Amino acid sequence: MSSTNLHVFGSEQELLEGMWPTPLLKLKIGDDVWGKLEY
Repeated sequence: MSSTNLHVFGSEQELLEGMWPTPLLKLKIGDDVWGKLEY
């Protein structure tokens, strides 16, 4: 997967305030843990 076409948010707050749509959210529960949003 290329990150050049994606905007990845570093926190839930950035996600809420940021631009949509975005497929990935980096979670705080680990060093390399990601959540994929589907809607």
